[in-house]
Amino acid sequence: MRRIALVFLACATLLAWPAAQTSQQRPPTFIANTDVVLVDVSVRKDGRQMTGLSAADFELRDNGVKQDIDTVEASAVPIDLSIVVDVSGNPDRPKGKPLVMAKVAADIDAEVRKLVALLRPGDRVRLLAQDTYLQQIWPLQPAASVPRVERVDFDGQSSLYDTVTTLLLQPSETTRRHVIVMATKGVDTISAITADDVQRVAQHADAQLHLVMLEQKADEEASIKPFQCRCLDMCRPFARFWTPAQVRLFNPQMLPVACTALGALPPLQGGGGGGRAVAGEPPPQSTPPPAGTSASGAPVTGGDSQLTPIDIHQRLTLYGERLKSGAESTGGGLYETGAISEPTLYGAFAKAFDNFRQSYVLRYSPKGVPRAGWHQITVTVPRDKSVVIHARTGYVVDAPSIPPVPKPGVTGARAVSLPDLMTAYDEGRYDVADLGLGQVVNPAVLIKEFDFTSGMNPWPGTYRGEAAFALDLGAAAIFSRSPASQEAGRSLLQRFSRLIRPPFEPDDYEHVWLTATLALLQGRIAPPLAEPFIERALLRFPNEPRFLLAKAIVADQRWRGFGSMTFGDHATVTEIPIKQGTALLEAYDAVAAASPDLATEARIRAGWFLYRVGRADEALKALDAAPPSPKDRPMEYLRHLFKSHILASQNKLDDAATEARLAHVIVPEAQSARVALMNALSLKGDASAAQTVAENIETAARTDDPWWTYWLGDFRWYGAARDMLRRMVR
Repeated sequence: MRRIALVFLACATLLAWPAAQTSQQRPPTFIANTDVVLVDVSVRKDGRQMTGLSAADFELRDNGVKQDIDTVEASAVPIDLSIVVDVSGNPDRPKGKPLVMAKVAADIDAEVRKLVALLRPGDRVRLLAQDTYLQQIWPLQPAASVPRVERVDFDGQSSLYDTVTTLLLQPSETTRRHVIVMATKGVDTISAITADDVQRVAQHADAQLHLVMLEQKADEEASIKPFQCRCLDMCRPFARFWTPAQVRLFNPQMLPVACTALGALPPLQGGGGGGRAVAGEPPPQSTPPPAGTSASGAPVTGGDSQLTPIDIHQRLTLYGERLKSGAESTGGGLYETGAISEPTLYGAFAKAFDNFRQSYVLRYSPKGVPRAGWHQITVTVPRDKSVVIHARTGYVVDAPSIPPVPKPGVTGARAVSLPDLMTAYDEGRYDVADLGLGQVVNPAVLIKEFDFTSGMNPWPGTYRGEAAFALDLGAAAIFSRSPASQEAGRSLLQRFSRLIRPPFEPDDYEHVWLTATLALLQGRIAPPLAEPFIERALLRFPNEPRFLLAKAIVADQRWRGFGSMTFGDHATVTEIPIKQGTALLEAYDAVAAASPDLATEARIRAGWFLYRVGRADEALKALDAAPPSPKDRPMEYLRHLFKSHILASQNKLDDAATEARLAHVIVPEAQSARVALMNALSLKGDASAAQTVAENIETAARTDDPWWTYWLGDFRWYGAARDMLRRMVR
């Protein structure tokens, strides 16, 4: 079966499934093996369920080809129910009004127990809470033995999209049905994925999804901001230094503000509201659909007076339309509650369960259609065209995997297994993982598999392990020769730069991850690639010296082949715009002023830039002004090496030779200092001494030379930052 996309996007919300269960998970698919496909079908006529139908009453087509229905079962399949409550907070509510944990837990417990009472013997249930992260309050277990709800984290951000995706990705047993019932205020503030992604996952997932919109509660929360601003003079910003942008499934009805009754919210009135656009999603719907049609333009059919799928819903945005479409593709739907003061899961889903219990399970063996690929399913009752049928829209079967064929002349060629890499990484066998990543020929393929893999993530409930692995996977792609792999690596790192962000204040892990990423990108010497990441890092950590240095180094990389460099009678002259040159020097000065620890490197880099633009005297002053840094041997080496070159260009050859020898003492085997000494001696006319140095250069053992890594910037610290990330994961 096809491995459904976007598991990496749910890493910030994945619940902590028991380890034994995680290790045995199969990729979630619509229930279809090599021989048998099972389809849930609900048949309604005049608003009521039709019962007593047999296989002869149905016509089922798979990709347009009529199929023989082997069996039809009714009300015989047990349910695995996932109940999801929305405990996310309102970012517009001022701090200082804490909610009480005991009351929140008690309210959830009372509401959920009414819903659990609907289940039958043999049904199982789990309870989850949607907040900044998806919490598993209690795991899947028999409905008759569920514990009390005593504690739940709440009042965080809303991870609606990630939560829905995580639940849809859970595998189902072939003898049971997975049903998700989820209450939501219709707001998303933190998810890494989009409504389009949720819709695509729903179309291929093995679960029936029912969403209930707690619109009255959402309307009340939407009214807090104008109320507190106009009546209480608490306009944003008030207590919170930052509030997240919001994606809405429906436009809130704005309540009129009556400052004479400070404690009471007036009744609903009017309409309006909006949302925010996110990458990959169009603007929200602004024009309601015509009367008598759904928001998507489809005619209205069926319905129930107490619980009605939202076919006519002028408040639904395009984001809501996509989740509605995705829910309906599972055989479920998106519902609005009736006119009650406090919407409840019980009132919203009692009817949905009645429908589900009375649905049919059609079993057939596909014939006359290719096995692999997408299978479109259509179900009808030919003898009665007036019935309303809800069923799955289709399923996917993966093509069989073909072992890679080694290239001619290449011995030992084999594909690198992503599961093996992830397992080695999770077990702390980083040497094995690093070796495997080093053998990857086409990282883009591995990244695509990583993006579209479910049931394999060894880090449920934490983003840190996956983010650290993604960094190493991105590194393999960034340094690939393939433009497609380089772009895949950039995209992967860009996505995880969003995923690692905590909901409010930045934390140490985000800082280290960004430090490692910027070090990696400096090593690629591709300023257009690195600059957007640096800007995002400085938005999260303003005036962070290491990030300011990265910004200066990457700007310097743009001009590394430019300048006026004179050596003896030879000169290379190109132009650097004065504005850019001044800005670069100011950037290095800002780093030196912000951090004594980085002042040495900033001054030395500024000095080398000044020399390259023909300002040799200023360059020497900058190098001499760099504070001593005995612990940073490479920078001390470069200080003397650069002074040797500058002094030689000024025909101060004895001083140039002295500086070259000082550099040689610091890193004895480095070649660049020997070359500088050889040139200084040659220019002095000491051919014999120069020849001796030249012979030593030829016979010396190769070693790391600080000059060779100068233009790689902070890449020299990448290994240390990566190792720190790995320690923070354990």
